[in-house]
Amino acid sequence: MGDLHDLMGAYVLDALGELERTRFRTHLRECPRCRAELSTLEDASSALDDPHA
Repeated sequence: MGDLHDLMGAYVLDALGELERTRFRTHLRECPRCRAELSTLEDASSALDDPHA
């Protein structure tokens, strides 16, 4: 597997297999950069889901 940072998009879209998802979640606990990016992407996703936002 390549760089775990490259899996962010697939993780957000819930497109990772079980092993990759587990490895990425472990990585998230150790990487403040990815946690911040994930938070931003989750906020954007929520805004897109809410037509009144």
